[in-house]
Amino acid sequence: FFTPPDAIEQLRGLGVPVVVLYAKSIDGALAGIQLIGEATGAAAAAADLAASMRADFDQLGAATANLPKPKTFYELDATTKIYTVPAGSLYAEMLELAGADPVTTNDSYEISLEQLIAADPEVILLGDDADYTTAADVAARPGWSGIAAVRTGKVIPIPDYVLITRPGPRLADGLRALIRALHPEVLG
Repeated sequence: FFTPPDAIEQLRGLGVPVVVLYAKSIDGALAGIQLIGEATGAAAAAADLAASMRADFDQLGAATANLPKPKTFYELDATTKIYTVPAGSLYAEMLELAGADPVTTNDSYEISLEQLIAADPEVILLGDDADYTTAADVAARPGWSGIAAVRTGKVIPIPDYVLITRPGPRLADGLRALIRALHPEVLG
């Protein structure tokens, strides 16, 4: 992913212990938390944290299980190309648990405008670029005005996207942020 394998090997060659985590699912993120706990001598605390997070995921997923699943595009970036979450990823799993039918792509994270228009999402969530992209910006993009979410005003910024895109201890808070955007009635 983002850490070059040769850099990891170079550190290991110098005798520096290296733990590499690439969570591809919620279970993988929880296992990573436990691995970090073991590596740092905090195995019991990490196990407790992972169990608490699992309970949160189960409870939140149950709360959205029978709700309508709007087709949802989670925009990571669209400054030069359009990027979204890959199918079968941790992020697609988070969207599904939040009560969405996610528009996904392959492991490149890139989706073409033609694919996005064909998917015609009902909701667009502005993730990583929400700090500098507004719903008006999205509506002004060439070709986007025909997308259902843009026509109906369902372009929603996610204010703290790092909760969603960083598979760590606050991941359940990220799920809550997605639910607030998609199904605010669930969390009150």
